[in-house]
Amino acid sequence: MSPEDLESAMCQSDTTGTTQLKRANPPKLSDYPQAEIEVIDSARRRVVMDMITTQGWYNNRTNKQRQAMHSYAREVVDEAKASLDCHGLDATPSVTTLVLHGLTNSRARLIDNAEKESLPYYLDVLEPQDKSLSADDRKNYMMARRTVMYNSDDIHTYFLHGHEDGLLVIFSHCGLKAVHTKQWYLDESSPLYDETLRPLLTTTTTPMLSMSAVGVMGAIDRYVEGRLSKSANVLRFTGKVYADKQHAIRRSMDIALETDIHRETMKVYLQDLHNSGMRALNDKLGLTSPTLIYIPTSLEELTQPPEPENPTTSRDAIPDSDWHQNQQTSSGSFPTWPSTALYPQAAPVPDSDGSALSLYSDVNFQPLYASHQSASLTRMHVPPTEESYLNLSANSTYGLSAEEGAQDAFWSVPYRTM
Repeated sequence: MSPEDLESAMCQSDTTGTTQLKRANPPKLSDYPQAEIEVIDSARRRVVMDMITTQGWYNNRTNKQRQAMHSYAREVVDEAKASLDCHGLDATPSVTTLVLHGLTNSRARLIDNAEKESLPYYLDVLEPQDKSLSADDRKNYMMARRTVMYNSDDIHTYFLHGHEDGLLVIFSHCGLKAVHTKQWYLDESSPLYDETLRPLLTTTTTPMLSMSAVGVMGAIDRYVEGRLSKSANVLRFTGKVYADKQHAIRRSMDIALETDIHRETMKVYLQDLHNSGMRALNDKLGLTSPTLIYIPTSLEELTQPPEPENPTTSRDAIPDSDWHQNQQTSSGSFPTWPSTALYPQAAPVPDSDGSALSLYSDVNFQPLYASHQSASLTRMHVPPTEESYLNLSANSTYGLSAEEGAQDAFWSVPYRTM
């Protein structure tokens, strides 16, 4: 029997039960042209996506449940046909059976990944320290240990819970997280490898995590029973045994999300688990992880802080070199000094020679009084007298002349002595 035939037979036993579908030659993908195979593959990924986001493990033990599954598969096929613009494929029972194979294939991958990724975290708990025990005694010991591990009343030994910084974090066991990341983010059979489905998942869902959890349970059962995947009598991972267990674990997770003591911690854990998985997936695909934008969470953050007061004048905000360059003409001389200057009504501030200082504004070349007094201004006549220059470098005061501070880099403005 070819691998494809084996896949069909395995899926048929788990997803179908009608007389029409129980035949010697189950449907195979190779029976269809490539365009229709793409539709079937797309529909398979969609039903798996529904399994891990909303539905969980579908029950199909009764004829009514199986008929409902095939009706659902037909709807998914129609959606896939529309998205791929391939309308020639009829959703026959053979086609819907192939679509539902996607569920069985995904769960088969899950149990295999759980054996590889999860079991190493539980072997120290399951295996007896006494290596001289007989095979039967060893198995009895492991069965007893499994009973303890599956007992959720003892929260600190329950097989799905973990600890962080000495505190219990429910459903966070390292073995559970390991298979969860492998199955849904690193295994190329995951629906997250479909770029049209990937954006639909924004956090870890309880159906998704509970599917991973029941995969861990199946791997532990296989190990304890001595019926791993490579054994002659492998323990089958079927809905008859594990579907109800998956739904029970999911309900427990949903209850935890409604419990005050766990709600916020659980939400953060589920989001972090998804983010970690997406980083792993992006690394594998060579994609750049999107940068999350910080969202303010309090009213105080929404209030814009006041701008700090700026005590500088228009002159203080301009570098000395720019000011000096703007004040010179093309020949390098200073602009003509005005015959009048604006001063406040209060007495002008004299320097040591009895002169008053007036600076030019860089905007309209109106004289600007050096003192920051706010009194009303009156016009005063300044008689022409002998011109000198004032050192206004950063290391000087306006009472020093250029000659007295010649070692500084400075700019000069003309001032007149009265």
